[in-house]
Amino acid sequence: MKFRILTLLLALAVSTAFAQTIPQGGSPVYPGDPLAALVLVGNQTALGKAVLVPVTGNLPAGASFTQALRLSTTAQAESAWSVQVAAPCPVKVGLGETFYVEFWVRSVSGGAESAEGRTIFCFEKNGDPWTKSAESDVTAGRDWKHFYLPFNAALPTPEGGSHICFRMGFAPQTIELAGMRLLHYGQAVDLGKFPKMVVTYAGREKDAPWRREALARIEKIRKADLRVVVVGKDGKPKSGVLVEARMLRHRFYWGTAVQAQRLAGIGQDVENYKAEIPKWFNHVVFENDLKWPFWEPGLTAQSGWNQAWVDESLKWLAENHLTVRGHNLVWPSWRNSPTRLQAFKDDKEGLRKAIREHVLQEAGAFKGKLTDWDAINEPYAEHDFMDLLGPGIMVDIFKWAHEADPKAKLYLNEYGIFSGGGADKGHQDSFFNNLTYLKEQGAPIDGLGIQSHLGTTLTPPQTLLSLLDRFGTLGLDIQITEFDIEPDPDVAYDYMRDYLTAVFSHPKVVGMLMWGFWDGAHWHNSAPIFTKDWEIKPTGKAYQDLVLGAWWTNAKGKTGDDGTYSVRGFQGDYSIKVGGKTQEISLPPDGAAVTVTR
Repeated sequence: MKFRILTLLLALAVSTAFAQTIPQGGSPVYPGDPLAALVLVGNQTALGKAVLVPVTGNLPAGASFTQALRLSTTAQAESAWSVQVAAPCPVKVGLGETFYVEFWVRSVSGGAESAEGRTIFCFEKNGDPWTKSAESDVTAGRDWKHFYLPFNAALPTPEGGSHICFRMGFAPQTIELAGMRLLHYGQAVDLGKFPKMVVTYAGREKDAPWRREALARIEKIRKADLRVVVVGKDGKPKSGVLVEARMLRHRFYWGTAVQAQRLAGIGQDVENYKAEIPKWFNHVVFENDLKWPFWEPGLTAQSGWNQAWVDESLKWLAENHLTVRGHNLVWPSWRNSPTRLQAFKDDKEGLRKAIREHVLQEAGAFKGKLTDWDAINEPYAEHDFMDLLGPGIMVDIFKWAHEADPKAKLYLNEYGIFSGGGADKGHQDSFFNNLTYLKEQGAPIDGLGIQSHLGTTLTPPQTLLSLLDRFGTLGLDIQITEFDIEPDPDVAYDYMRDYLTAVFSHPKVVGMLMWGFWDGAHWHNSAPIFTKDWEIKPTGKAYQDLVLGAWWTNAKGKTGDDGTYSVRGFQGDYSIKVGGKTQEISLPPDGAAVTVTR
């Protein structure tokens, strides 16, 4: 059975495990601190390190541990279990007997784009076929998070025949484990008698003040006054005439990443994919197709990509009134650039020339076709080019991109800003400093992209708004560029509702793009809208209820004595119908007025 770790935020006054008691009769499996029994094992132990360290700083409510096991991984291993810490279970285990495990975990550095560290807890047979009684994917941000799980033994084993382990073979990271205990009950106990982890986040309350304030801002900054005046052929106003104002698309960018290969493909899933995109979105970004290694002029061998897919996709997107942003011109590291560039590791001028030629070529190839570009992507972690050429190369990239396509807005795109509970201050400071540097050096930068890959650590809406306020002081447009999320089902609808409300309410945010909307075409199979079988998820239902429901204007009414029908609607494009006459108009922030002769 696969267990998923659930989220606890520091906003909880006290952990449920301390607020409730567990059944009596459980005996500690390990004498002393179980973490001291864990040793590094696997076929790639050179990539890992495990050391006991003292715990410093304030602890969460209910925690009392003084030491932690610090687990560090220097590189991605062949598999999660290629490097891990494990300890044999020193007691005999009977079939179906109950165990209860709990521990605390936090991320110290590194980790995934969600800014979370990761491990996998496992209780399994200590040898082939490694039958598992419990296995749980554990993720945590920079704050301590409490995890607890009861489980039943899947098979009997003698002393030492089972073991506990924590997998470590993930992206370079450092995490800490603390406060662990493993209890053995020696018999089957109803798992329903154990405490259930509460999944919530600060600001979820129905009457949360932040939400009330955000909804008021949405009413003020996302709506405008639409005035339709109906006159006769003699120019005099006509009263009592029915006017219908039907919204066609938002002014705000509601978007998703798409795959050009899929848009240019065939099959039922492709038809579903193409049918749903215009229903849900008005803006898209290509997931991989415009990245430098995939775009090399005339080259398709390196990545197996075909530029004809992009041409065909752009035509289809235009026909369906979808605007397109470019991602990305330069991802400034050797590993994310064409392999041919590695010949310039000792040739500064050669590298600079290659970057310039690429930016001018690709941005120029799409001149007038894209609304904006991620000129540079993820300089926090991907900075090989700046290490060689200096930070000024970032300014040059923006200038070259502007030269190639003066009308496209140019962005700096970064991850880890919202993720992991919003606690990665180092990442946030680096992003803010890079943005400030670009502005001070005269780079033609228009906006910043906050990726927002969210794991199970749900960042409170108030924190999202505080971060947006901070970056809003730079005076640049903000887009959420790569949103995806893996919430527990108990909280999925509410968190999506509140996330959307927070970002839509902020005056500097001009758009939000998901990094895919369907599990059948998503890098982590955690797309926000649809499962692989095209069933709508709770997060998708929240999006539908807000973006296509509460924040969508369809109105009708009759003109008054002065021939006027007025409505306050969400900014965007509208179809105005008066009698048998229909016309399309745009409703900008300062409102719009249209006169119809009938």
